[in-house]
Amino acid sequence: MKIEELVWKAKIAEYAGRHEDVVKVLKRIVELDLTGEISADARHMFETAYKQLVSNIRTSWRIVSNREQQTGNELTRKIAAEYRKNLAQELRELCTEIITTIDEHLMPKVETSDEEAKIYYLKAKADYYRYICEIITGDESKHKEMAEKARIAYETAFELAKDKLPLAHPTRLGLALNLSVFCYEIAKEAEKAVQLANQIGFLYIGPYKLFFRHSTKRRQSWQDLTKNPIKKVH
Repeated sequence: MKIEELVWKAKIAEYAGRHEDVVKVLKRIVELDLTGEISADARHMFETAYKQLVSNIRTSWRIVSNREQQTGNELTRKIAAEYRKNLAQELRELCTEIITTIDEHLMPKVETSDEEAKIYYLKAKADYYRYICEIITGDESKHKEMAEKARIAYETAFELAKDKLPLAHPTRLGLALNLSVFCYEIAKEAEKAVQLANQIGFLYIGPYKLFFRHSTKRRQSWQDLTKNPIKKVH
C-alpha cells in the first residue's frame, strides 16, 4: 500500500473516532520505514490518537481508584483494587509503547534543523512518563525513576524551546503548561509550578490569549495552577 493511501486510511479512522486504528496505521508507516520524517499532520494524528487512548484509561483508573478508596465494602474494595492494577498495567504498556516508538522510529528521522519536531517528541515522552508516574503506587523507587525521566525530557525540551521557538508558539506554551503540571503534581515543587504558570498567564491576559481561548482544558489547567498552589506556597 502506498504511503498516501496509508495516511488517508489513518485520516478516515481518525474521523470515525477509531483511535486504535489510527495508531496501527501510523505505526506501520514509521516502523516499516516507508517514509522519512513524518509530516506535522501525521505527527499530530499519531499523538492525538495515543493521547485519546491513554486518556480513556487514565479516566477509568481514577474512577476505579476513587471507588476503591470510598467504599466501605471489603469485597468491593478488593475487586476495585484488582481492576485498578489491571488498568495501571494497561496504561504502563501503552505509554511504554509510544515512548519506544518515539525513541526508535520517530526521533531518529527528525531533520537536524527541525527543532519544533524535536521539542514536540521530547514533550510527548515527558508526558507519557508523567502518566506512568500518576498510577505508580507502593513503589517509590520506580516512581522516582519515571519522574526523573519525565523531568529530563521536559527540561531538555524547555531549554530547546526557549532558544528555538517564539514565546507564544503553541508547542512552547503547551510544554510550559505541562511542565508546570509535572512540577506541581509529580515533583511536588509548587513554587516552581506557580512561576511557570504565571509566565503562561502573562500570555493568557496579553496579546496571545488565542492559545487559551480555543482550549478549555488549557485554560482550566492554567487557572488551577495559578490559584490552588499559591495557597500552599504562600
